[in-house]
Amino acid sequence: ATDGVNVFAVGWLRTTSGNNVRLLVDKFDVNGLANADIEYSGGYENASFNKVRLDTNFIYAAGVYRPDGSSASSGVICKINKSDLSLDTGKKLDPVSTKATVFFGLELSGGHLYITGRTNDEGEGEVDAIVAVLNLSDLSEEQTKMFGKTSSSNDEKFYGCAVDGKHIFTVNTISTEPLIAKFGGRETIQEPFIGPEREPAREPAVREPAMSIENANIGESRTRQLTVKEIKQAMPWLSERELKKLRRLQQQQGWSRR
Repeated sequence: ATDGVNVFAVGWLRTTSGNNVRLLVDKFDVNGLANADIEYSGGYENASFNKVRLDTNFIYAAGVYRPDGSSASSGVICKINKSDLSLDTGKKLDPVSTKATVFFGLELSGGHLYITGRTNDEGEGEVDAIVAVLNLSDLSEEQTKMFGKTSSSNDEKFYGCAVDGKHIFTVNTISTEPLIAKFGGRETIQEPFIGPEREPAREPAVREPAMSIENANIGESRTRQLTVKEIKQAMPWLSERELKKLRRLQQQQGWSRR
């Protein structure tokens, strides 16, 4: 992410001592990408920031970390000062006791942070999608919602999200099928559905009520696989060879032939 003066990159760093993987935030000068500053956390066996967003004074980074010697993972969100990369606020989310949370998507809108990812909840599938709403000022948790099917063979993941001030759009997999879902309504999020409709993007001038996720639900009747034609339109750089592979999969798995 860039603010026109600096480039801010987040990710992970593998150390030479103990082979640990640590959270990483890097700041570069936008002219020539000269390294301006670097900061990373220590003491984690496996940790990574997966998404970064900026406002005027802060960097917001979301991802995952596992403490030393632990197989459990927690979703992590950090608010970092842009000036010196010092940590302002750090927050970890463990919505279920199994502690298998990873954050992939992050957006800022109307004084809130919207985060998407995956977690694990017994009885709701092996991997379940999660969306959380946090207060932008102190990262306090306002809402958390998990989405999962009852069969243990189904996996649901929210990989990314976008917010236009009225709706949340997510790009996901549901039981290994691609899905684009739209959550509608500012006060109450309606059931997600697939459609071409998008609202004009706008950035609220003041902090507004967070979009409720309490009543959101993913139903099979509101999801479908993307056709090869739709994939070709979305990714025109795919070669004919790659498209032929998709068509073969289409025939094997009974996709729509459109």
